[in-house]
Amino acid sequence: MSSVRTRVRNDILWIILDNVPHNALNTAMLLRLAEILRSARQQTLNLVVLTGMGEEAFCSGFDLPVDPMELQKLHQAARSVDEAFQQLAQQGIPSVALIKGHAYGPGSELAALCDTLIAREDVTLRLPAENARLFPSATSQRFPSLLKPEVFERLAKSGETLSAHAALEVGLVHQVLPAARFLQESEELLVMLSIVGLTA
Repeated sequence: MSSVRTRVRNDILWIILDNVPHNALNTAMLLRLAEILRSARQQTLNLVVLTGMGEEAFCSGFDLPVDPMELQKLHQAARSVDEAFQQLAQQGIPSVALIKGHAYGPGSELAALCDTLIAREDVTLRLPAENARLFPSATSQRFPSLLKPEVFERLAKSGETLSAHAALEVGLVHQVLPAARFLQESEELLVMLSIVGLTA
């Protein structure tokens, strides 16, 4: 069974990380994710939504391979995902990270590759340490576009964990939704974003 699931509804492609409880990334998941994103460019879609299965984590990092060669493969697969997100944006298909639970390290990077980040109010986020970074454009482009330089530098060095509202305050996420109405309000937002993407 694949650790990355998909479904299409109302011209919205849902991509769901399914490696519970933490949805930690591995090479196979990243290769599958890159394949899905490349395929999305060939479909008639208004929006791509990335989220995680379960309540505990959107994505809490990656499974660290013991073998250096396997680590190299992990980084190569991550670059493929990074490039696929950029190609998706170049084609004008917007993407949304729908975040529940933890988004730690590379998980926060993966969310930041999306155009819009929507967080449930009980989410916690943490930027990766320098030696745990997976997605090149997250550090070089996405975080700097979301965060003021001094904030990015502080969060990158300190390993500080942010609440959803603290992340909203500094610009790391675009919207925070209440836990009790998360599904309803996120669906309404996604429909709006899908319409905007269709008319853009």
